Amino acid sequence: MADKENMDLENNESTENEDIEKEQNLDNNIEAETEDEALNKIKELEDQYKRLLAEFDNYRKRTEKEKFNFIDLGATTVLSKILPVVDNFERAMSAVPDDLKDNAFVTGVDNIYKQLMKVLEDLGVKAINALSEKFDANLHNAVMMDEESDAEEGTITEELQKGYMYKDEVLRHSMVKVKK
Repeated sequence: MADKENMDLENNESTENEDIEKEQNLDNNIEAETEDEALNKIKELEDQYKRLLAEFDNYRKRTEKEKFNFIDLGATTVLSKILPVVDNFERAMSAVPDDLKDNAFVTGVDNIYKQLMKVLEDLGVKAINALSEKFDANLHNAVMMDEESDAEEGTITEELQKGYMYKDEVLRHSMVKVKK
């Protein structure tokens, strides 16, 4: 019977050793799977972080661009309303007789006009050159045809209303007379 007990003990020990070995293998497998899962999770989170960072950067750039577009829209609205005032200054100054050009009042009005033009220039507003230029529908608005002058066909012979650019956009087209 002692032999049988010894065999049972040995079988139990063997089974226990096998169980311990299986448990260790299982622990190692779990650790390996856990490490792989952890690395995959880290990569996934890193990818998600990079995507969110890129989305935020795009959002920041888009809102900044929209902000400047709104500012430009507001500026063009205000500048468009100021241009008739500039036109009236020019009409007033061209109507002054030569003998009154040195009058203090006329000189003051001329200085105010020059100051206004300097402010507009500083803001990015520039007059469109039209007289003696080739007609360009992107810059000019032909309102009359000239059949009498000896200018080349398609040339602007008279500027009826000055046009202006704001930065790279037409604020107001020049109204012109074009040789037919």
